[in-house]
Formats: sequence, C-alpha cells, structure tokens
Amino acid sequence: MTSEEMDKIRKERRTLARELNISGKAGKIAIRLGTKHPKNHGAWYRYSDEDGLKINYDDYGYNLDIMWKETTVFNLHLGNIDGFRPDIPDWVDYLAKIYEEKIAPTIVAEEKQKNRSDEEKFKEKWG
Repeated sequence: MTSEEMDKIRKERRTLARELNISGKAGKIAIRLGTKHPKNHGAWYRYSDEDGLKINYDDYGYNLDIMWKETTVFNLHLGNIDGFRPDIPDWVDYLAKIYEEKIAPTIVAEEKQKNRSDEEKFKEKWG
C-alpha cells in the first residue's frame, strides 16, 4: 500500500470518527461512569466493564484511549486523532449503546431541570 493510499485511509477514518462523535461519547462515559483520578492539572477518568471496553480520558490534555478486548481501537492525543479502528467488530456500536442508554437520558434530564430552574428564576424576577 502506498503512502498516498494510507493517508487517504487515515483521513477517511478521522472524518468518520468525528461524524460518529467517538471522543465526545467516550469522554462523557468515562466522566459519568468511570472513576476520577485527580492530577496536578485536571484528572484522569477511567472506565472499564465486563464486556471488554476500557476508556482512559485526560480532561486537561484532552487525551483519550479506548481499548476493546485488549486491542487499542481509538487514540486521541492533545485533541488530535492518532488512531481509529472501525474495522474491529462491535466496539463502535457498543460504545454508542452505552452512551444512548446510560448517558443521554441523564443529560436530557439535567437539561430539563436546568430549564425548569431558569423558568422559575425568570417568573420570580418578572412575574
């Protein structure tokens, strides 16, 4: 495979990773479901489950590593996508499933609560 072909594949994979919002979903999963390990600047969040998904997220340097069954499938370093393996079966769908089932509902509930609170403050102030 030529370097031009490899560059084309890398570009396509980076575009796909952005479209699927892999880093956003994985970061939220790590923060909300994982364990926090404080550092001098920011924190590392670590999430792992019995199905083989492991997420390490650094909220200060914006670094993210995702492993699926002992294989690195996504790597983000200083906000740049260094590795994305959509060819490894099941992990992208599994990540999306966790996000949709466990994270998205809490985000929606928090937004509704915030909107109610803002409405109450508005009514209190302006009647």
